[in-house]
Amino acid sequence: MIEQGWVGAPDGVPDPVRAAALYREAADEGCAEGENNLGALLYLGVAKSRTGDEDGSSVCDPDGDAAEAAALFHRARSRGHAPACSNLALCYEEGRGVAGGRDLERAGALYLEAARAGVVDAYAGAGSVAMMRGDLRDAMAAF
Repeated sequence: MIEQGWVGAPDGVPDPVRAAALYREAADEGCAEGENNLGALLYLGVAKSRTGDEDGSSVCDPDGDAAEAAALFHRARSRGHAPACSNLALCYEEGRGVAGGRDLERAGALYLEAARAGVVDAYAGAGSVAMMRGDLRDAMAAF
């Protein structure tokens, strides 16, 4: 991955801007992995959303970046990309980029969906969210 300096980056220097541009091209073509990876860069603040001033300059808008990230995760999930389902669960867990803010029930359900689709780390997310809700039985089952 180019943002980590593994592929095509000169001298192995990470290039998250180039990575975001490449992931955006892939996402625009309907590639679920590109949507998920671009969403991750946006959510983490490494890349910026397409929002900008009239003069074309970029505007720093963390809420807009999280909202675009959540939308990308949702699209990738609808294409069957399980890691995007786990990332969307994080959006609901933290209440960033999603309508209505934090929703631990929705986060837990998405983590379990991702885990059952093969994202093993999502079981930890499901367990953690269950503990936040005070549901120790569900937490034990997830962990």
